[in-house]
Amino acid sequence: MHSKALSDGDRESFLETGMALFSRHAFGTHVQKSSLLDDRKEDSQKYVRNESYYFGIELELYMPVLLPHEGGPDPHPNHGRELSRAEQFPKRVAFMKEIISFKGPLTLMWDEHFDQKSWKSKLLSHGIVPVDDIDPQYQTWTIETDVSLRRMSGWAGYKQLNGLEIISRVLRDTPECWEEVLNMISILRNNFRLTVGKSCGFHIHVSKGTGPMLLHLVRKVSVLMYLAENIVYLLCCPGRRKSRYTPSLASLLEPLCTDQWSDMNVPADFEQYIPVDKIVNRRTLGILKMLWTAKTLQRLKLLITPSMGSKSCLGLSKCHSFDEFGGGSEDECKGTVEFRYLEGTLNPELILRWSQLIVSLFQFADLASPEAWQNFVPTVLQCPALGRMDPNVLRVFLSFLGNGDDYDFWVNRIQMMTSLPLDAQQLARRPVDDNEILPPLDNGYIDALREELCTREMKLPCAIQKVATLDESKSPTDQEDLAELLSEKAGSF
Repeated sequence: MHSKALSDGDRESFLETGMALFSRHAFGTHVQKSSLLDDRKEDSQKYVRNESYYFGIELELYMPVLLPHEGGPDPHPNHGRELSRAEQFPKRVAFMKEIISFKGPLTLMWDEHFDQKSWKSKLLSHGIVPVDDIDPQYQTWTIETDVSLRRMSGWAGYKQLNGLEIISRVLRDTPECWEEVLNMISILRNNFRLTVGKSCGFHIHVSKGTGPMLLHLVRKVSVLMYLAENIVYLLCCPGRRKSRYTPSLASLLEPLCTDQWSDMNVPADFEQYIPVDKIVNRRTLGILKMLWTAKTLQRLKLLITPSMGSKSCLGLSKCHSFDEFGGGSEDECKGTVEFRYLEGTLNPELILRWSQLIVSLFQFADLASPEAWQNFVPTVLQCPALGRMDPNVLRVFLSFLGNGDDYDFWVNRIQMMTSLPLDAQQLARRPVDDNEILPPLDNGYIDALREELCTREMKLPCAIQKVATLDESKSPTDQEDLAELLSEKAGSF
């Protein structure tokens, strides 16, 4: 591959062209013809469901503890919000789940000893009729312990600080479910004294419906996140890329990559989705090939999972092949893909915008045509692993995903995150003692988020059908001309 690198002027022109291409819906549903693609298109027909994707969130947080029998003073007597007054976990969270259930969605304490029958009985006792295609323990919000959140003694005048995790029920990409997430964050912030530490994380699981999905979709999600992770990490706290719980895919795969990976044969659709002429780094090309051609889900898990049973930024522990327990196809999967990049947070705006961005990335991997990938890949590869990113790269990235309205929020967050020093305190497990109890949320602020973020309709530009009034007889179309121009201007990355 011999392609000339872009000059600064060419790069600016490339980004402008990318925006023009987005604005004119150049990412249509046209698929290049090949027997392999035709076969995969036929195979995918049985996986077509409604356009709503499913997701679930995990909130890791800390709650301070005061024990009444010890008679210690309350460090914040005027907060007017609850804190924990017991040492044993069941007693600590009993009052919490009752308050949440009274003010919002039913919330139960996680019980690892419950089987499906026990969970169904528990749901029925609260007036919820379990549905068959979702595990009963994920049909309600739950509170559980988290071994990664260690108990801390003597924090900010309290007896101790105890970690816990709140897990949502299975939610859908609908206004009602986004509002449920917002309501939960509001209930937590306005009724309890809570904080988050550097060891906390925010995780979101995404799936396509509740039925089977193709292994190839999981492969494409892995490829997409490997390509986009430099941008994604810039949206997070600086310590996340180096966290033991969220190492980057590049850090896991690059040490393993050999010339054999780069030289391996790949299916015809690989080059239809991936612009190999724009990728001059052989190691990057080899990793893309290896992820794209992983023969089984287990092989894919081994590639993106660190040794010693740890986890990476992308998790497949809740995704299972249908043949894992016998009697199914290894090309079919069920479950979720877990996105673990973001630091722990109870910021409702960050949670909503981030979660919607992740759902859009998953949707892009699922629905985007080869043409859309061909234009998306060179854009994301312009973001370096180190150093500053051209803001226009972020603008085009978000526009591809239908999240262009979030540009100001994310560019401001990147500026804030890059100004944070990556020192020992940044990576410390223990929250600092000063001013760490999160303040309550204003009702007007919550209402504004509900109106702006929960009810908005986001659609991928690449999933928008051509407008019926277009003159389909024109050849080549303006969109095709722009796509060709973009390809010509994209040099080497």
